[in-house]
Amino acid sequence: MAFAGIILACDFLYLSVSVRKTLANQALQDYCVANEVLLWAGNVKDAEAFQVSEQLGATAFPFIAVIAQLSGKMSMVARVEGPIEPSILIERLSSTVESLGAAIQSSRLEREDRERQRQLREEQDREYREALLADQEKVRRKRMNLSILITRSCFCRSEKSERQRKRRSARSRWPNARPVRPSSGPSRRKSCAG
Repeated sequence: MAFAGIILACDFLYLSVSVRKTLANQALQDYCVANEVLLWAGNVKDAEAFQVSEQLGATAFPFIAVIAQLSGKMSMVARVEGPIEPSILIERLSSTVESLGAAIQSSRLEREDRERQRQLREEQDREYREALLADQEKVRRKRMNLSILITRSCFCRSEKSERQRKRRSARSRWPNARPVRPSSGPSRRKSCAG
């Protein structure tokens, strides 16, 4: 949508008939479709339409405002107050669309560029978070491996200390005993029978 047409009417019968006649005009409908003009109509007796009429400063009805997004904000770019023939309304819309076409296009390109930049930042942030999580996982694994190595080392030391303690304990119980060392050659034992 490049433009929005807001049509406000009051409850006077002849104005409502005029508005219906304008909105029912096929040439106006075709123009709005071809130029991406969205039409919205309301009766100022209804709360929503009354608020819109207050915001737009409508003083006579039917009231027609053309709204466009320029420089990031919605702005009223044309207004018509009072009954108007569909052909004259199409001429007013055409001149407004033509005069603001470049500005609307520029504004649209700026919005699209901001959206692309926002998406790029989101993608970069997502990739950064994923890399950070992967790095944290690597650090966690290294710490776990280090912890396992330290635990094994402590266990080996405690086993060695326990063996040494048992040897010392055995020596203290039998101070004259000599440690048995395995021999390198074949064992020659004498048999008790011979």
